[in-house]
Amino acid sequence: MPKDMSPPVKALIDDKAILSWYHLPYLLGAILASFLLVLAIQYGSGYYNYISILFLMISVSLSVLLVPALFLAQVPSTAKKKSRSFSTGTIILFTTIMLILELGLGLQDVYIHYNQIPLFPPFAKGMGWVVVFLVVTYLLEVPDFSGYRIFTTLTRHRFALMILLSVILKIVTVFASYINKIDVGIMMQESSAYLLSGSNPYTSETAGYGGFNYLPLHLLLPLPFYIIFGDTRFGSIVWELIGISVIYKLAKVELFTFPKLIRLVELVILIFVYQPRSLFVIEQAWGEPLVVGAAAVSLYFFYYKPAGPIADILFAAMLVIKQYLVFMCLPLFILYNFNWKRYTMVALAVVLIILPFIIWNPVEFFNRNVLHFFRLPIQTNSLGLTAYFWEQGILIPRWISPVAAGIVALGFGSLLKRFGILGYLHTVILTLLCLFIFGQQAFANYYYLLSFFQVMAFIFFIVHYYAHSNKSQANYA
Repeated sequence: MPKDMSPPVKALIDDKAILSWYHLPYLLGAILASFLLVLAIQYGSGYYNYISILFLMISVSLSVLLVPALFLAQVPSTAKKKSRSFSTGTIILFTTIMLILELGLGLQDVYIHYNQIPLFPPFAKGMGWVVVFLVVTYLLEVPDFSGYRIFTTLTRHRFALMILLSVILKIVTVFASYINKIDVGIMMQESSAYLLSGSNPYTSETAGYGGFNYLPLHLLLPLPFYIIFGDTRFGSIVWELIGISVIYKLAKVELFTFPKLIRLVELVILIFVYQPRSLFVIEQAWGEPLVVGAAAVSLYFFYYKPAGPIADILFAAMLVIKQYLVFMCLPLFILYNFNWKRYTMVALAVVLIILPFIIWNPVEFFNRNVLHFFRLPIQTNSLGLTAYFWEQGILIPRWISPVAAGIVALGFGSLLKRFGILGYLHTVILTLLCLFIFGQQAFANYYYLLSFFQVMAFIFFIVHYYAHSNKSQANYA
């Protein structure tokens, strides 16, 4: 809390009841949707089974219901003054219970998937109990144990400590797994080596792949970590940490007058950080942690520097990581208001990033980044409705997924335009959900990214209604 805080600002600090009942449906629905998405990923190990599909569809339903909850939260302030408010502690208790349940699933997951690695399960279990203890302290005020400064220090810095512990656990996961047995990991390692040797990664053969299959920044962002540490997955850990840090910094700055809301934001971030399959995402060398970092930095600048061009360039950089992210452009009119100069800026930045690789070999670049994905067969273990209907003998046509996602993006984008960044995030979540559940393939990494977008949407909702300044109100006008 700033030392020069004036008495009127100090008076804003509220430790009991600051939340309107009109916000309760959104807050509870968003937390539950995020938790159920984690369960969907967990119970199928990121792949298809009936329990995972059930949790996924409930989470999707809640995500749709959050749209009317957004409009309910906009009830005029005169009506809110007449309504009752409820304690922030109620939401903190609910979120803490969700997080403890998730940690239990995480410990179970470690024993199932890493029990063949000596010392890893007991190490993870020990860390897990430390994290559970720190999470439980969220139910209490920061204690001032006279003569026991260690407890005070732990609870005051618990969030940073839990983030540090999660980073350590992911680093240990990298050392405990064998990247030469992982398909995407092999491709990332060998393509990085080819690029450093001066060979085109899109034309150089990699074991089981033929050539690099993703857009350039999927390779370039973790490349420095391959050079230093010999493993691109360290880049994934760092970029995920960047995303978490940036979105937390935004919340902490905007909500410094509301300590309990900052605690709530921390808990919601921890639900993302400690989702059980996040270790699997890092282990498999998937690119979504890179997107987490790029998306958070991009939206940070959209919030503080909405006129661009930094936000536009960063958004373009995010697009050049994975192909399906192009669907995030469809509802971009929410942020750009059809400003074609800004669309041009994004397009120009994308072209400049990919141009060297196009010039290097245009045919192979097109084959590996476009045609390859149109030729992919249906993945019958994909976590979505396509795999479910395939089991029933029904084939969902390939074109359904992009067309339905486009309709959702334009429809919900028009409906939620008034909510600015918050409306954009919810439109993106629904668009990508539609793309994934009706698409040819969707695994743990796809929904891992969506769970981060859910966290960002939750934080922007809190910031919008409870920020200490009027900046958030201006950005949602």
